[in-house]
Amino acid sequence: MVFKPNPTYRIQIRKGTETELRNNFRPGTYFELEEIADILKFLYEFHYDRICEIIKGVNSKYVISFLLYQYEIVDNNSTQNDLPQDLVLFKETILFLIDLIVENKQYEVSDIIYFHEIEFFNKIWIHAENAIEYSNARNFSQKIVKEDIQLTIFPEDSPNFLTHNLLTKNFDGLLEFDKIRKKNIELRDKYLNGKDLQKKILEILYDEKRIDFKIEFGLSYIQFENIILTWVQNSKKIENPQNIPCLFDSHISSVSKAANITNDKIDALINGITLSWDTSNRKREIWNYVQQERSRKRPLIKINYNGNNCRLFSPVMLGNRICDIGEDIILSPQDRLPKEWDKGLIKKQLSQANTEIGKWFEHLTIDLLKTVDIFGFKPGNKIGLSTDETIQINSKIGPPDFIGFSPKDNAIIIIECKLLDCVFESKGIQGELIKFLYSKKNYTQKLHEKINWIQENYISVKKAINYSCRISVPEECQDIYFCFVTYYPTTIRYFYNKIPSPTLFELVDLYLEKEKWPFIFGKMKVKN
Repeated sequence: MVFKPNPTYRIQIRKGTETELRNNFRPGTYFELEEIADILKFLYEFHYDRICEIIKGVNSKYVISFLLYQYEIVDNNSTQNDLPQDLVLFKETILFLIDLIVENKQYEVSDIIYFHEIEFFNKIWIHAENAIEYSNARNFSQKIVKEDIQLTIFPEDSPNFLTHNLLTKNFDGLLEFDKIRKKNIELRDKYLNGKDLQKKILEILYDEKRIDFKIEFGLSYIQFENIILTWVQNSKKIENPQNIPCLFDSHISSVSKAANITNDKIDALINGITLSWDTSNRKREIWNYVQQERSRKRPLIKINYNGNNCRLFSPVMLGNRICDIGEDIILSPQDRLPKEWDKGLIKKQLSQANTEIGKWFEHLTIDLLKTVDIFGFKPGNKIGLSTDETIQINSKIGPPDFIGFSPKDNAIIIIECKLLDCVFESKGIQGELIKFLYSKKNYTQKLHEKINWIQENYISVKKAINYSCRISVPEECQDIYFCFVTYYPTTIRYFYNKIPSPTLFELVDLYLEKEKWPFIFGKMKVKN
């Protein structure tokens, strides 16, 4: 049965929150960012502290098992009518509570279970939902919105006690972002014919000449993956919290013996996806999606049960993580590689794989655009104009990822390929804004520099397209169209529209639909 907090407890917790808020901040409307941030921080810490108080002395195995059971049933077994209205918040609440139990070192199992079990779960759940909301609002205000924001604390006996516009101001599009992500899954299936990013990543990880896990851990990556997937597949259907799978040290030792490797090597591999009190040494930050000490990243939850180490897990969570971790460590080896796997050779090989996967995406862009009659190539620092003529691109500027020609538009096409994560937490969105707009050498500035170079060398660029693509760009062609393309959708589209930033698959789909360049922005005439 899917857990649904009782409205009575919501009212009770809201009243307590109102009292504490008005005792510390006067009613009224606030416009200053610093004051708003202080109010939201106070509210977050109020709920966070209440959770930490309530979970003291609980039977951690019992509580974590209940939370993992809830994750399982909403992902696997529930009908649509049973699902919570906000499934994303429901799962985030589960993960946040697991992290807090581990973070607060509820490690040694106590015989104490909260006296009123229903009250316990209602309270920690509602406090966690509120902590997530206020943390998100605060971090959106500090990292993203920053202006034209307001927060109102209402007087006592008002229908509302607090309102803010921090999660909706200028974010109408963000509310549709989940639909865009799902639409892009369909588009990738439509245009990739099974040759997707995940398959390319697995091809690299399974090749021991490229990523040699065996030299560091005694197992290849595919052997490690098969061990985890066997645990997932052999798990019985979870009918109740008492059925949550549990791995003891003896299970890990049996793997070590079967593979003829030392315990410390298999421990390093398994610990890379294990959350325990000794790995959770940094406070859980809701906004920090790259933080490693989280149950989303480490779905084996290590506790002590009757004097033995025990790793609880949800088969769904563990299966999802083993599918995602390869992408994590190849796309972002610098900050996503588990510290237990951070070996010199492995990290170097993953950095090389990161370069390889970037080139793969550039070639994919060339191939897919060719299907809509946009013909182009990936230039190097020196571009061929004929069999015996070249032009050098300014090394400070560097070549675009794609230079081509669209006969339908009679335009030169310039594209920069960005293989980025699909993120929706404030740190991730802030990171995209920094990369595209705010860093010293941001993507937008770099693209404009490349376009300026193309304008200055326009005749040579047309000759290069003719030579490389075996087509003929008309002399009267004076238009340049340009954009970023990404593999996954990014939120930059909601903050900056002067340069389009579709996914590659959206670009191809829109081009087929409109039979021309589908964007109003990202166009310019060649300067005479």
